[in-house]
Amino acid sequence: MMLRRMNRPELRPQVSYVRLLMTLPLLSLVVGCASSSVPLNSTVPAEETERFIRDYSSEDVREVGVIFVLFEGDAYYPDTLWINGEKLGSARQGILRLPLLPGRYVLRYKVEETDSPPRELVFNIQKGEVRYFQDEESTVWKSKYTEVTEAGFEEAKVWRIEKPILPSAPRSAYLPDVEARLLDECLTRQTLNACNKANEAIPAVLLEPETRQRIASIINEEQAQIASEEARKAFEATLPQSVLVDKYTLALRDALANRNYDESITYFERLQSLDVPLDPDFDFFYGEALYETGKPEEALAVTSRYLRTRGQGANFYQDALQLLNKIQTVMP
Repeated sequence: MMLRRMNRPELRPQVSYVRLLMTLPLLSLVVGCASSSVPLNSTVPAEETERFIRDYSSEDVREVGVIFVLFEGDAYYPDTLWINGEKLGSARQGILRLPLLPGRYVLRYKVEETDSPPRELVFNIQKGEVRYFQDEESTVWKSKYTEVTEAGFEEAKVWRIEKPILPSAPRSAYLPDVEARLLDECLTRQTLNACNKANEAIPAVLLEPETRQRIASIINEEQAQIASEEARKAFEATLPQSVLVDKYTLALRDALANRNYDESITYFERLQSLDVPLDPDFDFFYGEALYETGKPEEALAVTSRYLRTRGQGANFYQDALQLLNKIQTVMP
């Protein structure tokens, strides 16, 4: 006799009694424990359910697909599911909704607290599609999740507890590899180009609000910097070159005096771009700034150039040798 884990109200007393008989050898493991030791997914509080459903029903899912999963575990045997290797959730009963980028996915699942092996279901989802999954073999020891129609899914919900379940991970965790890399590059490199690529490839509904805000902030900051740089270039184009040399040199001296090496790199590069004779000790200070900003290979090249061109008569010959030794100690 196969025992269902689906808690129909009319079957609950009989199922509980027979399960107790079957699990008697394990009684010492569960006595006094009303819930599984498996960390379960968060559920939406009853008073928040209506607002939660209203919020996600208004989401723009035109560029994605959506899956609904009906979890059908119980107190002792919750189900755990994964999407492409990323944990979707562990739950007793409830409904999980997740937007997905169009593509191929593997739904993996198993019954916790048993030795049943995980099983898999492969599915494809297209833009604008909605797919429904539920357990068609919800026995004490195993599950078999299958795809069902919307009507079948709604019918199955009627006599079960309906609780929205939140995914185990942020929505971005379920992105395919290509889009996940684009998002990581945006958040890591924080450049306009990288974040624009992520924005173009990943619909907003697949990102958590905090992630969307972070990307928007990066783009706004980068655009503001670009606008500021263009305005600076336009203004400085009106100044004689000799004035620009003095302007950059003064700013460079202030940056070095305050050990603001990141800022000093900017002025070193601007002076180099002017195509004018530079101070004989320019490369020594430039090499030092490169070293202090974590660019040992570039620092090595610039400092070596200083020693080659200025020789033993260089004003900072001994300092340059010491700098060279420091650079080499941090290089692989």
